Amino acid sequence: MIYKNINIKNFDLILGLKILIIGFSKQLKREWQRIIQAIKSLCNKQSNISLNLLSFIDFIVSYKTPIYVILRPFLLHYVN
Repeated sequence: MIYKNINIKNFDLILGLKILIIGFSKQLKREWQRIIQAIKSLCNKQSNISLNLLSFIDFIVSYKTPIYVILRPFLLHYVN
């Protein structure tokens, strides 16, 4: 039961972050570094990346968000 709640919370957080990135990318200029550091720490913490995080990374790559330019070297290194 607790596991399902955690997945739902993660899904909600990632969905909210996607909406913020699409709708408010100009206003988030000063926050990109914080968001990038959070994504990097999530990737480095987990031995198995959750499906929600993979979905978010796919979103970043597919829609070429401003984060993509900065995260691209990290993602390439992380994949290899």
